[in-house]
Amino acid sequence: MRAECDGARCLLCGGVPAGDPLPAALPPERRATLVATGEPRGTLRFDIRLHGAAETVCVECV
Repeated sequence: MRAECDGARCLLCGGVPAGDPLPAALPPERRATLVATGEPRGTLRFDIRLHGAAETVCVECV
């Protein structure tokens, strides 16, 4: 399952959907930057990091 908005994408907690070429093409540590995590109150959290070691994967849509 995934959420999409204006070309940005995050994967909802539960893992990478089978057959999805984008996350399959990424190393596991980079793929992890696209996965939302569950919070204690049943909500989801998706942090976008703009730089640094855990920088969120950004792709150009053409």
